[in-house]
Amino acid sequence: MRDLSSEKYYVPILKYLLEHGVVKKYDLREIVKSSGTMDKLLPKFEAEGLISIKEEMLGRRTFFVSLTPKGRAVAQQLKKAEEVSEGKSDLITLNQSDYNEFVSHTRDMSVLAQLNVLDDHVAIHEVNYDSQGHDRVVFVYIKLNGNGILRLWCEIDNSFSCWHVKYAWTIPDVQAMVQYQMRKGNVKKVD
Repeated sequence: MRDLSSEKYYVPILKYLLEHGVVKKYDLREIVKSSGTMDKLLPKFEAEGLISIKEEMLGRRTFFVSLTPKGRAVAQQLKKAEEVSEGKSDLITLNQSDYNEFVSHTRDMSVLAQLNVLDDHVAIHEVNYDSQGHDRVVFVYIKLNGNGILRLWCEIDNSFSCWHVKYAWTIPDVQAMVQYQMRKGNVKKVD
């Protein structure tokens, strides 16, 4: 079966529902002009857990369509990706306090040498990590977390969300390495 996200109306329907909340099925005709196409698509969206369809008798049968929590999360990510691609938003937004904390934790970190996209990790040099003049090398690997989501993982902190990982995600070469490894199938994505 073809991936639902490749459907022509995938993004427009999710965005419309995100913007309008619960709508009558008929309202979606603004996006999908053909009733036949809509009657084929909506059950697929529902089967994927993206939407909920409720039937009510309001003089005649009326169908109401809304996003599920999963559908809302997908639609919000699609909206954010669109904003980033149009330059309306940054990928990461931090308030000043979070930014200052990030800078204070990562100012003594640097990536060692050039990244090799054939590898599945990056080496980060951390200067004076213990405030006693000691340096260390921290390896951050591409792994799947417990939910099967692709993440960076720090071997020192045994964590998917420590400062080393947060720093690594800010490096464009690391982002490219993760995408390369995923495209090559070296890291399996589990849904």
